[in-house]
Amino acid sequence: PLGVVVLIADADAARAREIAVYCQRLGWSSLVAVDALQAVTFASRARPDVVVLHTRLPAGNGAGALERIRRLPARADVPVVVIGVPHGDEALVARLRAAAADAIFLPGADPRAVAGALATVLP
Repeated sequence: PLGVVVLIADADAARAREIAVYCQRLGWSSLVAVDALQAVTFASRARPDVVVLHTRLPAGNGAGALERIRRLPARADVPVVVIGVPHGDEALVARLRAAAADAIFLPGADPRAVAGALATVLP
């Protein structure tokens, strides 16, 4: 759908730009947050339609940012694509799942896979 706003929260600027390019090709606009605090701030102010959230973010972490985003008014149900989910970190995965029952978890962060996942969570 056109007019979609995607919040990309990833400390890796090159990967975030690449995901943003895929979003642009699909007619979506994007915002890039480089740390957990900025992700929560952008989620509050910009009210994105979907969030791409890397598990490893400075100024907090992905799970903490997601928990805070879920507590924002009208953001409790924003779709989330969680990227960079580490293998074997069951405590982190459980924490992310508790905060994002509707999330798609991708172990890697391939921008094409992320764009495909975004397309599945958008109405």
